[in-house]
Amino acid sequence: MAASVGGKKGSVKAEINITPLVDVVLVLLIIFMVISPGDATYVPDAIPKPAELEDSVVLSNEQLILELFADGSVLLNQKSVTRQEFSKQIRELMQLRSDKKLFIATENEIPYGEVVSWMGQARSLGVTTVALQLKELVPTQGEMK
Repeated sequence: MAASVGGKKGSVKAEINITPLVDVVLVLLIIFMVISPGDATYVPDAIPKPAELEDSVVLSNEQLILELFADGSVLLNQKSVTRQEFSKQIRELMQLRSDKKLFIATENEIPYGEVVSWMGQARSLGVTTVALQLKELVPTQGEMK
């Protein structure tokens, strides 16, 4: 702040000196202009290039699902299998696949030991990841009340 003496005799008038304020604001404006990017809307490679037909690869993401039922039936990808057929099919499939996953869907009534037996057999045949899923039992006509 600066005080100027003038006007009436002996009166002091207080005013704000805005010159340093303007200097600081201009310096800050210049700093922010230099720091901020010039063209913020340009994003290179944001849109993928269209694939060409000869470079395209069709990926098949067929999951292997082993279904165990309380009546003793077993399905591998909706096809009935026995333990021997399962061994043969899984061994062949694991040699061809890069992702060696098997999903096992079971009903609640299946003994845990039976499920573990199937899991162990699958692991010994090359399956690296096993995921379990409990299936909801659908009541039959005789069970409905």
